[in-house]
Amino acid sequence: MLPLSAAYVDSEAVVSTRCYRSMKKNEAPQSPQVIIGMQQTTVSGKCSCVAGAGGICHRVVALLL
Repeated sequence: MLPLSAAYVDSEAVVSTRCYRSMKKNEAPQSPQVIIGMQQTTVSGKCSCVAGAGGICHRVVALLL
């Protein structure tokens, strides 16, 4: 993973990063993002990969850890 960025916007904490695919390092890095809602206690995620479009991929899970 590349350096993390974190921001607090409208009662939500947004954590994002970029990371390279394990087998295709010559391609553009993926962009996982986790949004944590402080008032409703919600957590959602997304990634620029195919699996991350639904909000669940291993990069989003790794970002939560």
